[in-house]
Amino acid sequence: MTEPAFVDWMTRVRRAILAQWHTHQVPPRVGLTDTGIDHAWERLVTATAADVWLTADDGAACLSAPAASHSVIGQWFPTMMKTRINYSAKDVGISIYDMFSRDEIWARYVKSYAARHFRRDSFYAYSRAIHTHEALPTRKDIIPQTATAYLTLLRDHPVEQTDGLFGDSTGESYGVWLAPATGDDEYSGYSEHLKSRRIWTLTHEEAIALRDSGAYPSHWFHAVQDTLTKKTHYMVRLYAGSTRIFPDGFKSFRVSMCQYAVNWPALCARALYERYTTGVDAPVVWDPSSGWAGRLVGAITAHTKPLYIGCDPNADHLWVDDAGVTHSKYTEIAAYHDSRLPFDHEPAKVLFFPCGSEEMQHQPAFQSYKGALDVVFTSPPYFNREAYSENEEQSYKKFSAFEDWCEGFLKPTLETAAAWLKPGGVLLWNIADIKHGKDYLPLEAKSIAYATAAGLVQQDTIRLLMANMPGANRVDDDGQGTAKNTCKVNGRLVKFEPIFVFRKPS
Repeated sequence: MTEPAFVDWMTRVRRAILAQWHTHQVPPRVGLTDTGIDHAWERLVTATAADVWLTADDGAACLSAPAASHSVIGQWFPTMMKTRINYSAKDVGISIYDMFSRDEIWARYVKSYAARHFRRDSFYAYSRAIHTHEALPTRKDIIPQTATAYLTLLRDHPVEQTDGLFGDSTGESYGVWLAPATGDDEYSGYSEHLKSRRIWTLTHEEAIALRDSGAYPSHWFHAVQDTLTKKTHYMVRLYAGSTRIFPDGFKSFRVSMCQYAVNWPALCARALYERYTTGVDAPVVWDPSSGWAGRLVGAITAHTKPLYIGCDPNADHLWVDDAGVTHSKYTEIAAYHDSRLPFDHEPAKVLFFPCGSEEMQHQPAFQSYKGALDVVFTSPPYFNREAYSENEEQSYKKFSAFEDWCEGFLKPTLETAAAWLKPGGVLLWNIADIKHGKDYLPLEAKSIAYATAAGLVQQDTIRLLMANMPGANRVDDDGQGTAKNTCKVNGRLVKFEPIFVFRKPS
């Protein structure tokens, strides 16, 4: 497209997405049918939790689970893409929803990342560079000898003819576009099979001449500029006419708009529950921050069948039926899991409180479990990093200053955990220091100090391995990771978050 046409197209994309979001609460991501959810859930339930345990090169215990193993849980939480991400003490972070709904942010996105990902196809999702040894996709017997010959022959043989199912003739149409590139230098990377390959390119002058000749489709040249830029050549990029922009294009929103809220890996949660509740009769666990239900799913699918007690102040996770009865997404997920079990199977046991963990000690139904919990396991809010909702009961809203949040939320939560654990019970506390501006907030040290002061004894640290992120694998001159909390697993540098393991003295 021309640039004005592209801006108009993105405007229509935005309008369509917001209409679905507002009318049907459907965010711009790939969803699943009911059958798809059933299949994905079955894969999660039947996966072996023991497989997520790894050992780092220095001997430390690690947990790692593929994202696909727990992504199905997100089907119950359409508000995940409305979670704002803050990078400073100021509560001014934005969400993916904000990127669509706020005009000034959308305008910047269209000119930058949208143009890069969609118009220039920076992910190579819809087109690819043509190598000099390749035949035409429409005529496998023709191998062009020059870039100009490739364009000419593709123009003259636009459709690849194939035999249809009933003897009729069908075909795929192909096109190209000229993408700005550096000179066609010889490949100098590490892949031996690419060293002898080169891609077809045109100089700026050649591209201008072909464009102005009028002998080729004009849209092939929409990225060709009249004046020379830093890029001195244009590579020939081929695309199939049947290629659709979506659903593959949804990943652009997750990757480029802003950081995306993610779920705690349910399979890793199951592995922890099974390690620390195996051999315990009728185990009881408390999750002080139920969040997006990753730890809940780990509990209800664990072979030890613990009673899962959870709490969370996010009102988005509640709904009221026609009879006026309030339900939660957590009990809804448990009911879905139960519906898939044999009739004589023990049902999942879930008790949920719609409140913050700093107030749980005041809940009458929770007080009967004081001194009876086998495991307390959670990943609490990292102060205001993820603004899960705008509810005033969210801890970052109640305690807007970091020190106040530590004293008002973090400390009472850990004190309740210590008091409610039975002697010998275990606290699994996943938290990591985060950067606010130039400085790190000491979430790890604060947590250790509060837990220790409450009488718990730190025993171990398990590493939760994180997905690869840009910059996470950078090393210094000594070969050490520059990101906080990195380790090597099978020689590969990986970022991790600590899971601190505390035990209550017997």
